[in-house]
Amino acid sequence: MSNNNVKQKMQNLNEDIWSLVNSHQPETTDDVMVVSAVLLKCAVQLYTVALKDDDIEEILTGHAVESIPALREACEEALTRKLH
Repeated sequence: MSNNNVKQKMQNLNEDIWSLVNSHQPETTDDVMVVSAVLLKCAVQLYTVALKDDDIEEILTGHAVESIPALREACEEALTRKLH
């Protein structure tokens, strides 16, 4: 599968997941935390199918942590565009 196909599949799945999240109307911090916990649990469960524990730990403590600032910035930009 080409890199463009993978990126398109990821984009489509991301949009589907956001549609599902928004259908549950998370409005409070507690709502957001519940949705986030469920999504994180699902991600870890999926990782266990394909990866060893050490590899999962590396993804979560390395790659995921490193991506937080960029993800926060993208989310804040998207929210700003929605509000204006």
